[in-house]
Amino acid sequence: MLLFVLCIVYTALNTSGLLLLRVSLQHMHGSAGVRSVIVDPRFIGGVICYGLAFMTWLVTLSTNPLSTVYPLFVGVAYSSVVLASFGLLHEHVTTPKLAGIGLVGVGILFVVR
Repeated sequence: MLLFVLCIVYTALNTSGLLLLRVSLQHMHGSAGVRSVIVDPRFIGGVICYGLAFMTWLVTLSTNPLSTVYPLFVGVAYSSVVLASFGLLHEHVTTPKLAGIGLVGVGILFVVR
């Protein structure tokens, strides 16, 4: 049960971090843009979320088999990022991507059993 809680925490932090980083980096133009991005609250929040996701990954990895944790976390995070990008950033999601998410979900079921 704890593994699934950690997976949810990791996925929420990872997805939030990546979305915040993506939004902040959309306005970067050249070296002047780099300076403005690194002080952008969205960028800072994204780095913090991504760092906390990494810490969650380390805690989980210290007590669970890599062969279970890696496919579970990567598969759920991948699916979450694609769906969140579609819903929040209005990125285009193709039918093959959606089918891939479905297959990832089936694969996760096999891995965690």
